Amino acid sequence: MTGGYDRIKDKRIVLWGVGILQTDLEGLYTFEKFLYYVDDFIQEKNLITVSAENIYSPQRLKEEDDKDLMVILCMEAQDDAVDFLKSIGLGKEHYILGQELLFYPAYQHQASEREVYIWGTGGSYFYKEVEIRRYLPGLAGFIVTEKKENVFMGREVLSMEEAESRCRNALIVVASVYYKEIYANLRNMGFRPGQDFLHLETIAAIGKLSAGISVNYTFDYRGSGSKELLVVLAGYKAFVWESVFARLHAYVPQGVDVCIVTSGLVRNELKEMCREYEWSYLSTEKNNVSLALNLAIWLHPEADYIYKMDEDIFVTDGVFETLKKTYQQVEESGRYTVGFVAPLVPVNGYGHVRLLELFDAVDLWEKRFGALKYSDCFYHHRTIWKEPEAACFMWGEDNPKMGSLDQMQTILQKKALQYSVCPIRYSIGFILFRRENWIKMETFPVLEYRNMGADEEWLCQFCMMQARAMVIAENAVVGHLSYGAQNQVMEQFYYRHREKFSLPRLS
Repeated sequence: MTGGYDRIKDKRIVLWGVGILQTDLEGLYTFEKFLYYVDDFIQEKNLITVSAENIYSPQRLKEEDDKDLMVILCMEAQDDAVDFLKSIGLGKEHYILGQELLFYPAYQHQASEREVYIWGTGGSYFYKEVEIRRYLPGLAGFIVTEKKENVFMGREVLSMEEAESRCRNALIVVASVYYKEIYANLRNMGFRPGQDFLHLETIAAIGKLSAGISVNYTFDYRGSGSKELLVVLAGYKAFVWESVFARLHAYVPQGVDVCIVTSGLVRNELKEMCREYEWSYLSTEKNNVSLALNLAIWLHPEADYIYKMDEDIFVTDGVFETLKKTYQQVEESGRYTVGFVAPLVPVNGYGHVRLLELFDAVDLWEKRFGALKYSDCFYHHRTIWKEPEAACFMWGEDNPKMGSLDQMQTILQKKALQYSVCPIRYSIGFILFRRENWIKMETFPVLEYRNMGADEEWLCQFCMMQARAMVIAENAVVGHLSYGAQNQVMEQFYYRHREKFSLPRLS
């Protein structure tokens, strides 16, 4: 399992963007074929290690030979930079997000083992206090430029002079907006960037990207290095597997690598099925959904388009192709930058409303269950989440207008391309996202105190805060068995109505 450095170590390097990320990457790595810096928005505070006269306009890249060229993107507005590179004929083989180079499990492990001193006691420290506790357990004290107190947050405070002699074997983490000045001080004191000190933002990113990756796992790899990957989180609802995986085997497109993942356990029947279908199988010793999902993605470094699916999702004919087509068309010709794309799902806070509208069944719902509202299922209008009868209804019981899952898919597939944008938290049982977004959001959060739902909240928050649309492809539908409160009743419903869930027979 490798990080992004293997992609670039023999390339001719241009660093786009100067500041904390560029500075720390140059401390962590050696770029033997470095060419120059480019930036289109220079601020004095960002000129930590680079003087303004050594920075060129991005227009210079138009003149560059693209052979063995790699542009490392270190600025905030990375999407704009990607658009520019594409406009001059430089595709994904010619650029990498700087954050991807911060996948560095060995460094994260070393940082967690070393004595740590943080330079700075202001807002930058408090802003990242959670990450400090999580990724820097060896915090011994603080360093300040002008010492006025001996203790801060219960730990010793050192002056610059004291730090120079006492921190030779420690890791110094800079928590300050004055990185330029502190960087110069540290270099003058003989400390080495990347080895002896880094900025807190970089340490936090390394921790998030690398969290838990050293966990014990087993991996039976049968992939092809495809640009498309399907990760299926499974292991706990065995009664649906015969239908779920029969559908999956029938409908997943040729050329998509499939990886079945069990978090916290090994299921031999799934291992055997993967061997039969020539799918990969990954199991982690620790039960953490985000960790298992992250690990599966890291273990498939070539994957660009990533489908994530839960084990109680019943896919339909054409759904994978429709999600990718919708993603590409929205990106290319729509007015949104995509966070992820999902199909319509009947048992889903957003999907059930939209499907009832599309199939003219709103009146049937409201006569039985009351007002129909888009909801995240937790704070209002929770019927679709908590009532078993609502799940049965969306699977067709007393709801003849919507027909079967596969009939709905046939109807939707015949319509012109159509999508909507979900404005609320979305339940991510089946989604398609791209690797770049996963890197930009610093992967799914691996939390000690929480397992289920953290990945969903993190992704939805990322989309909202970075203006990335949660796009619903309205030409595709998949089935979701039920939410937790409905599981017991819906398991019996499944046994009584196998025909609703099973792979349709060819006529």
